[in-house]
This record gives sequence, C-alpha cells and structure tokens, in this order.
Amino acid sequence: MHVDQHNIKFIDSNAIIFSNDGGVYYTADAGATVNERNTGYNVSQFYSVALHPDAGSEYVLGGTQDNGTWTISGTGIQSGNQRVGGDGAFAHIYQVDPNYQFTATTYNTIYRSTNGGTNWSLYANHEDASGGDTGFFINPSTIDGPNKAFYSAVDASTILRLNSYTTLSDKTLMNVNLGSTASAFKVSPHTNGVLFVGTAGGRVFKITDAHTSTYSATEIGGSGMSGYVSSIDIGEDDNQILVAISNYGVSSVWETIGGGGANGWIDIEGDLPDMPIRWGLYNKNNFNQVIVATELGTWVSDDVSAASPTWNPSNDGLANVRTDMLVRRAADGAMAAGTHGRGMFYSTGFTSTAPLNAAFTPDKTSGVFPLTVQFNDRSTGSPTSWSWDFGDGSTSSDQSPSHIYTASGQYDVALTISDGTNSDTTTKNNIIWATAQQDTLWEEGFETNPYGWADGRRDVHEFLTVNANGDAEEWSWWYYTAGFGAADGSHWMAGLGMGSSGPMQMIGLLALIYG
Repeated sequence: MHVDQHNIKFIDSNAIIFSNDGGVYYTADAGATVNERNTGYNVSQFYSVALHPDAGSEYVLGGTQDNGTWTISGTGIQSGNQRVGGDGAFAHIYQVDPNYQFTATTYNTIYRSTNGGTNWSLYANHEDASGGDTGFFINPSTIDGPNKAFYSAVDASTILRLNSYTTLSDKTLMNVNLGSTASAFKVSPHTNGVLFVGTAGGRVFKITDAHTSTYSATEIGGSGMSGYVSSIDIGEDDNQILVAISNYGVSSVWETIGGGGANGWIDIEGDLPDMPIRWGLYNKNNFNQVIVATELGTWVSDDVSAASPTWNPSNDGLANVRTDMLVRRAADGAMAAGTHGRGMFYSTGFTSTAPLNAAFTPDKTSGVFPLTVQFNDRSTGSPTSWSWDFGDGSTSSDQSPSHIYTASGQYDVALTISDGTNSDTTTKNNIIWATAQQDTLWEEGFETNPYGWADGRRDVHEFLTVNANGDAEEWSWWYYTAGFGAADGSHWMAGLGMGSSGPMQMIGLLALIYG
C-alpha cells in the first residue's frame, strides 16, 4: 500500500478497509494479504499535464501529488505507467521531437527521457551554495524547443537555464531582478528567444534573447495586477498576452493587445466567480475565445474582447474539481487537462469553427469630446473587408481606424467583416461615452448635502467603480453570447440585462449633465 495513510475502517476483526494516497485497499484476513480496490475509482491529483504532438494521439504525461509522474496512452479510466517516483511536478514533451520528455520531483530535481518516455534519468539537481533546495516545492518550468533550452525558477533574482537538452552539465544562472520567485513561464511561439515570466508577486517580465548571454529583461506587467501569476499565454503576436492569477479576492484574468507595460492591460475577469485561476489558453483559431482552469473545473468565454466578458463552466465529462493545468496541441487543436483530484482529461478541443469572427477593442471607452478613439480589429479568420459604424453617423472601411467623436453622448459601435463569401457582425452597445468639458456633478438645487461634500461637487468617477483605463464598470449593458459552446460538448446560456449596483441610482442625474 501507499505509505501515506488517511483512514482505516474495521468491518470486523479480519475485514479492514484502508484509504491512502494510493486509493482504497482491502484485507479479509487481518492484513495477511491486502489488495487494492481502485477499479473505476479515479482520484489522482495531477499538478501538470503534457500532450504528445502527433495529431489524434491520446498520450499524456503528468506529475501527481505524492504518486510520481505517469504516462497514459488512451481515454477512459485505465492504468498508466509510473515513470518517476515521489511527487510529480511540471512535465513537458518537446513538440518537434517527442523522444525528449521532461518531468521533475520537488524543487529543481529534473528528469529527462530521450526515448519517448520509456526510460528516465536525472537531468539536473540544482541547489543553492549551501546545498539547499531552490525554487518552489512544485517548481514551474518550461522548455524552448527551437533553442533546446530548459528554464525553471530559482529565487527572486535568478532563473535556471539548462542550455541544451543534450549536455546535462551545461547550465546558466540568469540574473533577473524579479522581486519574487518566478511562478510562470511562456516561450514566445512567434519570436525566437523571447521568454515571458510571471512572478509570485504579480509582476510580468519579457526577456529577449533569453537563450544567449546577452539576454535582456523588461517589466511589462500592469499596476492593477496582484497575486500569484499562475500562467501566461501568447495570442496572435507577442503583443497579445493572457495572464492568469491564482488567488482569491483579486482580478484574476488579464489581457493586453499592446504588449503590456505603458500600453496597458485590461481586466477580463468579467462575471467569473471569485476563485483562483490556475491556467489560461487562447483558442488559436479565434483569439477572442479563452478557456481557463479554475478551482471549479474549466470555464470558457466566447468573447474576451467584450466590455465585460461572460464566462460559463465547460465541465461536461470533466468535473467541478480543481484543475491545475491545460495544454493545447498545435497539430489538431486537442486539449488535455490535469485535475487535482480526478485524474487527467482529454478533449478534441474548442468547437468554435466559424470561418469568420468579428471582434474589436477600443483603446478607450470614455473621455471629453472631441474624443479620439483608436479601434483595434481583432477579428479571426481571413477577412478581406471591414465596415465600421461608429454610432454617430460616421463609417469607415479601414481595418483598424481612428475616429473622433465631436459631441457628447453614448455610442454603439458595429463592425462587419467579410471574406467575399462569409461575413460576421458584432455590435457593442453604449461602448463609447463622450462627455462635455464640465465633467463634474454639481449639487445645486439640493436642499441637503447627504454626502458631506465640502465644496458641493464631486468628480463623476467617484460615483463609479473604474478600471485601470478610467472607465466606469459598475453600470453598463452586458450580454451573453448564445449557442453551442467553446469546449467539447458544452452548451451555453443566452440573456440580456443591465448592471444594477449602487451607481445605477445616478443614471438620471448623469443623463441630465451629459446629454
């Protein structure tokens, strides 16, 4: 039996049931013989999952809590093959040559296979100067296939780089002032040698030429981010970045389409429940669609470009269980999920197959007129024409136009795209709010001063919850997208409504002032 026992139940003096980290065991003869009773019982706690690169393959590699690293070669509850013992940590399969596979136990004790996962040997065991452990107990890591580099966390100012898959002793300690230990890595799929790093303190860095001695790090995180960065994904280019935060009580999903830093981040948590988000992935066929691994299974948003994204659970066939990691295969879009309590799961992937998906994001949603707004097209597919309606009688056929609003008001904006055969339209209601110059609320005409304002006025933003861009969030139109969902076998709701928190009481007054 597994050594970590959790409970023992005596049925009588001879028949005993044991529960432990290996499952359920039973003896009928007071322990003379003990047999496992785990058929159909799936409670493995996976920290990680890696997916074989071949299209259609159901081969997965994953590390478990206290039960080692396993390979499993098909769907359905079944026995796998334990490859490395102890606690199984992050796992990777080189997507160009799957003979190279990697896992770890605790901290920076890293193992490698060079024959497709059949045999494993110690790859590295990095310790500090006094011989102590480095990194986290379950330590984040990643591989850079084109440059054959392996990166893992060490401490608040150091990243371990194993320089080559083929030379075990060839390593470099990268000196980067992270502020706290690296908690997430992502190698750019677009630019050679670019490594994105998230930290346990909520910071995000971009390292260029990471595989060389001339690497350079730039902080690109946002001021609103706080908590443990659990994952990073890259979208259409290196400027589109998705960050997940694994804490309660924080905004937990962030996106930038401008590279971050001074170009800003957008909180896209929307209506997600307040729970840790442990992983996030873009749909590579529609970068407006995102799936996240959470404390309560997986959730999907069909349009994270919406002013307040709508999220829905996508757990058909999975479970409402903590899900620690997601991986998506480039060859066919298949996905695998590692859950911390119900084993590993495989999916044929996102089901969004529309040839075109119209989507856009404005660089701002409010301000004093004349208000210049840059509209960024983020449609997917291969559109050849764009038709914009800015809601004030003006239009444009540019792909990503700039428009000036010259009068106060709230404006709907619509975008229609076409490839000559197919078309798609998206409309965002009341997305732009242009205000007059006098953007303060006056208390004139009130017999009393219920808010205790010393000067009889207050800026409008003090009535509202505002985001990092200074845009009001607590009252605005919101909507669900309807139809068949994004993840395999899921269905979604449809609905329409309006936010109704405290600031809603001010709408009549705001309308008087802003027209």
